[in-house]
Amino acid sequence: MKKIYSILGLLILAAVFAPNASAQPPCRAFANISEDLTIGKCKIDILVAESYWFGARVRIYAGNTEVTAGAPVFISATGTATVPYVCGNLYTITLVEFEKNGNKCGEAGDININQRIVLPIVLGAFNATLQGGNVVLNWNSEQEAMSSHFAIEKSGDGKSFTTVGSVKAAGFSYNPLKYTYTDNSFSGTGFYRLKLVDLDGKFKYSKVVYVNGGSGASTTLSVFPNPFRSDVQLKGINASDVSKSNIHVYNVTGKEVNFRVTGSNSIAIDATLPQGVYILRVKDLTYKLIKE
Repeated sequence: MKKIYSILGLLILAAVFAPNASAQPPCRAFANISEDLTIGKCKIDILVAESYWFGARVRIYAGNTEVTAGAPVFISATGTATVPYVCGNLYTITLVEFEKNGNKCGEAGDININQRIVLPIVLGAFNATLQGGNVVLNWNSEQEAMSSHFAIEKSGDGKSFTTVGSVKAAGFSYNPLKYTYTDNSFSGTGFYRLKLVDLDGKFKYSKVVYVNGGSGASTTLSVFPNPFRSDVQLKGINASDVSKSNIHVYNVTGKEVNFRVTGSNSIAIDATLPQGVYILRVKDLTYKLIKE
């Protein structure tokens, strides 16, 4: 009788802890391409967010062809997998599939692997505003994969930057995220940029934003970047003067065009405008802008 009870107990435990395919997490993944043309080797790096799939086997299909048809490829304990391929070959990925403990899932996609597919951090808006005597930096990421942190860098001349703070990144995110940082040591003027750092130590920089909190504007107005796409930083004007009553933008025919104030010393000109020359007027100062 005891033996029967033991068998029943094992069956109950097996039923409770058996893999549940319907409850398994999604198998979303990022794909990133890297290459070393000097040795003729390329690879696809798969980055997986859900820890359930760590250790799972990964298969990648291009139509009916399995790109991973050679040695088996598995997701590592850190959520990554590497799939080598011959540089120059053109594949259109139609399915990325994971398999673990009898569970299987995959996502259809359209990934052309002769290009770099996704950056670890895709940065959205980044601006700086004055609040009292402090500068508040606000930015958002559109998506993140293997992101570590954002280093906040500051400069007095726009050339030599030093790190003044750090904000932890999400690691993985498929949705836009908002971040903020307050510089309590601001005095007069300052240039700011973000250093976007990945978990593997690689990094890239954001655009530079400028803040002038002085008592008055200089007699010389300068702008950057120029040529521009949308965002324009205004140097040589006090932040308190950056408003639609003091700033106007015109096309070459003299027609005023739309813009919005996005920070203490920054505006965003209508991105849908055609390429060409535009005139920026700030009070009685003018500057020629070129839109890319």
